[in-house]
Amino acid sequence: HDNLLTTAEQFGKKKGVKVGTDHGTMTFTSAHTAKFSGVAKLPNGSLRLDGKVTVFSNGYLTIPITSGTGAYDGATGILIVGPGNKRALNVYRLTIAIASGNVA
Repeated sequence: HDNLLTTAEQFGKKKGVKVGTDHGTMTFTSAHTAKFSGVAKLPNGSLRLDGKVTVFSNGYLTIPITSGTGAYDGATGILIVGPGNKRALNVYRLTIAIASGNVA
């Protein structure tokens, strides 16, 4: 379980303010591979994190974003987790399709 804080003004909130939470389970499938299943709750919706964890030599890792709810309905993308022992920067990189009937 983690608290998600802003790193800049986001979601109408100042830097360093809690805007959500995430939690999940990492399951090691071998000595060097793992999968992750979890949820990130953000203002106005949530994101589903599910799939293979990819680890890079610089200490970063990525987890697939497979779906979303609310404002994030239909979202896909990746969660990039930075290196860190006590704190790690989580960057959610999303693609959200906009239905043609909803475009202003």
